[in-house]
Amino acid sequence: KAVVSTQSGHYGRDPKGVIPLAGCSIENFDDIGKPCLKITHASFKTGNLVLAARNPEERDNWVNVLRECSKVTWNNAQLGAAQIKLLEENTAKINKEKTDYIEKLQAEAELRKHEEGKKEELEILAKQLEEEKSKMEDIANKFKEEKEMTHQELLDAMSAMKSLDEERAKMDNEREELQQNLKKMKKEKSTDWTLR
Repeated sequence: KAVVSTQSGHYGRDPKGVIPLAGCSIENFDDIGKPCLKITHASFKTGNLVLAARNPEERDNWVNVLRECSKVTWNNAQLGAAQIKLLEENTAKINKEKTDYIEKLQAEAELRKHEEGKKEELEILAKQLEEEKSKMEDIANKFKEEKEMTHQELLDAMSAMKSLDEERAKMDNEREELQQNLKKMKKEKSTDWTLR
């Protein structure tokens, strides 16, 4: 169970509030003979946050989890969704432009079929049509790949957020258990004094 300190030299067991991890620096930090980790950010006005763990292994696990969580923000998830929407809109726009352009070239090709002595020019136009069609397909495939990549990044971000929520729930349960134990210890201590 982590113990929060505000660099006052004293460690408390009650949570001080929510820590926004986006943009934070998280590193190992040993203090008063205990394995700790330190969270720093330019916006912290009252000093860095120091958390103590029961042992170095637990401390290292917390550092890894918090560093991963600091990469995930709600704004990033929203940005990923917005990028997917933008890619979908751009893909639809390109497909429409592709269709319109091909129809225009086909119309011109049909018109020139009826003109005598234009066979060579018609072949050139058909070649241009194939080249433009190939370019449009390449662009559409590129946007499709970018959309799939952004979608996967969004899924990864959401998965990381879910893991963070699970870790937070676990911490809450452990804190509740610790508080119950403290109450039990205080009660037992009070009973001992009464017996004396």
